[in-house]
This record gives sequence, structure tokens and C-alpha cells, in this order.
Amino acid sequence: MTVSTSDAGLCLEVSDNGVGLTPGMQASLEANPGSGLQNMRERVESTNGEFSIDAAPEGGAVVRANWNQAALDLLSDEAILDGINSYS
Repeated sequence: MTVSTSDAGLCLEVSDNGVGLTPGMQASLEANPGSGLQNMRERVESTNGEFSIDAAPEGGAVVRANWNQAALDLLSDEAILDGINSYS
């Protein structure tokens, strides 16, 4: 897992070398809203972030969550953070 920051914003990246995802899995994630990955997508997007999954043909995947500076500025508002913390 890596977390990086820049003037552009914040990026969280998690990768593995497993065999749980295959290329084209994105369509199946959209059809199964109860999956853990779908829940992560919803949380990232509800905080004005962007979520992506890249699966490699030989196995493994990279999950990325990115927030630009404008989204981070919104998250710094205590009322928004209180709403996010209620999910935990």
C-alpha cells in the first residue's frame, strides 16, 4: 500500500499479486453492489474522489483512490468528516 501527496491531491494505491480479479471484472463489480470493492468505490466517490481498478492478465490487481485538492478542501469541513465517520 502506498499513500502519496502532491500539490494535485492525495493518492491511495493498494496492489496484490493474487488471482482474485481478472481483466474485465469492472462490469461484474457494477452488477454486484454488495461486494467489498463496490463499497470502497462508493465511499471514495461519496467524498468526491476517483476510484479505479486495474487487473493484470497474469494475476494481481491495483486499486487506486485519488482525491484532488478541491475534494480534500471539502473533506476538511468538520460536518463532512462527521458524516464520513458515521460509516465506520
